[in-house]
Amino acid sequence: MIRYDDGFDTRINPSIEKALRDRRHSLGDHPALPHSDEDHFEEKLISQYFKNAVNNYKLHHNTDSINQFDVSSNLINTLKTIEEIENGSEQMLANYAVELVMSEFDIEPGEVDIRAEIWNNPDDVQLYNQKNTRKVPEPYENAVFDNHEQLISANAEAYKRRFLNVMAQGAALYHNDMFDSMQNELMDIDPRLPGLYHRLLTSSMVQNFMMDNDFTYSHDGEVTSVSPGGVVDVKVPTSETGVPVIEASAINFPILIHELVKGVMQLINIHGLPDDDDIANYAMSKSDFTDAEPWDMRLGPALYGKFLESIPESERHNKHHVYNELVKQPCSNFNRTLREIIMGSRTGKSKVNQLLNSFYEDRTNDEFENYLYSISDDDILYPDDLDDLVNFRL
Repeated sequence: MIRYDDGFDTRINPSIEKALRDRRHSLGDHPALPHSDEDHFEEKLISQYFKNAVNNYKLHHNTDSINQFDVSSNLINTLKTIEEIENGSEQMLANYAVELVMSEFDIEPGEVDIRAEIWNNPDDVQLYNQKNTRKVPEPYENAVFDNHEQLISANAEAYKRRFLNVMAQGAALYHNDMFDSMQNELMDIDPRLPGLYHRLLTSSMVQNFMMDNDFTYSHDGEVTSVSPGGVVDVKVPTSETGVPVIEASAINFPILIHELVKGVMQLINIHGLPDDDDIANYAMSKSDFTDAEPWDMRLGPALYGKFLESIPESERHNKHHVYNELVKQPCSNFNRTLREIIMGSRTGKSKVNQLLNSFYEDRTNDEFENYLYSISDDDILYPDDLDDLVNFRL
C-alpha cells in the first residue's frame, strides 16, 4: 500500500493506489521488478516519488496546500501563459532544445538527424497521435512460431520492450528540466519563462497521480482525455538518410525537450530488439501503445532515477552508454541485471561496473578500428623505412 508521512495530507487518487496494489499498471507483474515484503516494490518507490513531487509543487507554486482543482486550474493557466510568451520564439526554442539534448547525450553533429518544432496548436499534436499510434496492444497476425519455446521467447521480448518503454518515458520526465542551464537565454525572451516551466512540470507530475486518466489542454480551456502534448518519431538509418532520424513536435519548450529525450532513448531501445523481424514486430505490437503512457509516466521517473543512482557519480555522464549495454542483454540477463540495479543491491552496483567496463572495452576497440581505417600509405612503415630508422638511431 502507499504510505504517507504524518501531516502529509495530499493523496494519490484511490483508483491509482488500488491499481498499484493489484499491479494493474503498465508493467504488471514484470520479472524485472524486485520482490518485496507486504508492499510491492513499486508502491514503495511511488510513495517517495509522490512525496517529492508534492514538495516540488509547493515550492514552485509558493503554497502549503494542494487540491486537485487548483492543480488542474494552475496547469491550464500556465500552459496558456507559456503559449502566449513563446509565440514568435518557437524556432529559437526548438533549436535550444536540440542543442540541450545533443549535449546531454554526447551526440556529435551528423551522428543523428534531429528535427524539432513547436506547434502553436495543441490540437495538431492530438490529431497526429490519434492517426499514427495504437491505443492498445494488437494481435500480430504475421507471427508463425516454430514451436512453443519460441512463443515463450517472443513474450519475454515483449516484456522486455515494455520495460524499455517505461524507462524512455522516465528519462524524458527526469531530464525535461534541463532548460535550467539556459536561464539567461530564456530570460532574454521573458523573465517569467523559467518559473513558468517549473510550474508546468511540477503541476504535471502531481496531476499524473491525482487524476485517474491523463488530460489534454485545448484552446477553450477544457480538460479532456489522453494527449501528451507532444509526439516523437524515430527512424532507423536508410540509404537515403545514412543516419538515424528523430523528429519531435510539441506545444511548448519543456514538452519538446521531453519528446526529444524520449526519442534518443527509443533510438537506444532499438538495440534491445531481437534480430528476428517477426519476433521484433510481435514484441512491439504487444508493448508499444498509448494507453500505457499515463502509467509509464508515473512509474518511469522513479525507476530511471534508481538506474542513475546505481552509476558512480563520476561516470554518470556515460549513463546512456551504460543503458545501451543493458538494453543489448538477452531477456533473462536483462531482467536479472535490471532487478538488482533498481533495488540498489551490491550485486546491482557490481553489474553496473561490468556494464561500464563493457562500454569502455567496446569504445577502445572502435577507436582502434577507426585508427586502422584512417592510416594512409604515408603512415605505413615499410622494410626500407625500418632500416633507415635503425640507422638513424645508431
